[in-house]
Amino acid sequence: MDNVRDLPRCSAKKSDGAQCERIVGASQQYCHAHDPAKKEARKRSASTAAKSKLSSEIVSIRAEIRSIMQDLRAKKLSRGDAAILLQGCGHLLKAVSEGRKQGEYDEIRTEMVELKQLFEAQQERYSG
Repeated sequence: MDNVRDLPRCSAKKSDGAQCERIVGASQQYCHAHDPAKKEARKRSASTAAKSKLSSEIVSIRAEIRSIMQDLRAKKLSRGDAAILLQGCGHLLKAVSEGRKQGEYDEIRTEMVELKQLFEAQQERYSG
């Protein structure tokens, strides 16, 4: 166990100001989470992860739908009340979907602006 204390650690400070405790390779100064050279890779990974997992809003709405269905089966809700609540859940799901689409649109738009800038820079380089 004492050998672990002697292993090289990441040189970075965490967001709370404490020293990062992750072990790094002998030739490394930073762990993957703090290495400035890996910032873009971390950003891409975070973006992919955020898109792939269900949002907490969707999970919450699905739980509400299940609850409404259980209450309907147990005769705690009338069919009319359940229908109205389920319509509300449908509207919430649509709003979440539209928010996700808007985020994807904004991301694509940003990427297109960057590509346009790269294209224009390359055109200037080769035409001048």
